[in-house]
Amino acid sequence: MLPEKAANAVIMLGNLIKMILSALAEKIAEGGQDALLAEHANLNAR
Repeated sequence: MLPEKAANAVIMLGNLIKMILSALAEKIAEGGQDALLAEHANLNAR
């Protein structure tokens, strides 16, 4: 019984970590895109 609960907890923790990393990666991608657009605007303004 206990090993089964432990296994489920590990799986849930793994899924939580994946969700956090996925959200973080998405934020980084969005931020990177914003930075690229800002740099592009700077180059065009010169």
